[in-house]
Amino acid sequence: MMISTIYEKHHKLLTEHRNLLLGYRTPRALKNEQNWCVAQNEFIKYSKLFNRYFIYVGTIWLIIDLIVNLKAMSMILQFVSLILLILLIIFFTEKNIKAFEESQKT
Repeated sequence: MMISTIYEKHHKLLTEHRNLLLGYRTPRALKNEQNWCVAQNEFIKYSKLFNRYFIYVGTIWLIIDLIVNLKAMSMILQFVSLILLILLIIFFTEKNIKAFEESQKT
């Protein structure tokens, strides 16, 4: 959630100029200015979407943790889910950048 908040605050800066600190950076996103803009917009969109769902999952998870007291296992599962969340955001962002590139060719 924090990442998408930072991105939202600096959205105009991110879409206008590439910089060294912020931005979704993959070879495909850095290919040209149009890809850069699409990548930033898609990353923000999917970050918000998935974070919204993970807030509910996290709340339920917290309640279960408080009831069952699975602290060590819970930390591992939270780490794995965070990695999966990041991979999902990257997957969908890259998929949309690729679709954008293909639409520009025709």
